[in-house]
Amino acid sequence: MAEDLAQLECVFRAVVLAAFADGEPSSVELKVVQDLLADYPEFAAQHDLRQFVVETYRLIKRLGPGGLLDEVAAGLRDRPHRELTYTLSSKVIAADGKTASGEAQMLGELQKRFGFTAADVLLLM
Repeated sequence: MAEDLAQLECVFRAVVLAAFADGEPSSVELKVVQDLLADYPEFAAQHDLRQFVVETYRLIKRLGPGGLLDEVAAGLRDRPHRELTYTLSSKVIAADGKTASGEAQMLGELQKRFGFTAADVLLLM
């Protein structure tokens, strides 16, 4: 159970990173993050969304987006959590109806780091 919660923390770090991938998260993207978090009550019970976003933002500033993505990828040890990360990050990125280059680059990096094929990506989106 603790391992799953640790992996969920990595999933949601990536989700918040996806909201920041185009520079500044929109209110629509943050609402999607909030809704997605509500789907995981065991995780939400241990994390205040606002504080989690602030902590993740600080990590982005300290490590850089690529550095945080490295940490997230290292913390996701099983394929189901990697797939969940890709799917939820895609939902956040699509939330505002446009995909900026930084957002597309993040999805490409996730695909590469997780070893997903183009067919995998189509199934996950």
